[in-house]
Order: sequence, then structure tokens, then C-alpha cells
Amino acid sequence: MKIVIAGLSALKAEKRKKVTKSNANLFFIFLHIMVYTAILQRNIRLEVQKQV
Repeated sequence: MKIVIAGLSALKAEKRKKVTKSNANLFFIFLHIMVYTAILQRNIRLEVQKQV
């Protein structure tokens, strides 16, 4: 959840700067990667718990 909060606060800061579309797109790609890796890590942890 901390990743999402950090991402939202960064997005607000970007909006204040009236950032260009390319920077906004890069930010969204970065956010999606962070969320995807967080989900993967959680799934891996669940799989490990099942095996134990």
C-alpha cells in the first residue's frame, strides 16, 4: 500500500508541475510495473506457504 500512496503523492506533484504527457505516461508505466511486481511477490509468498 505504501507504494500506491507514494505513487499518488508523486502524481499530485506532477500535476502541479503541469507535466508533459510523455512524463505522465512514463509515470503510469512505472506505477503499473510496481503494482505488478507487488502482486507477483505476494503470489510467490502464497505459493511458498502452500508448499510448507
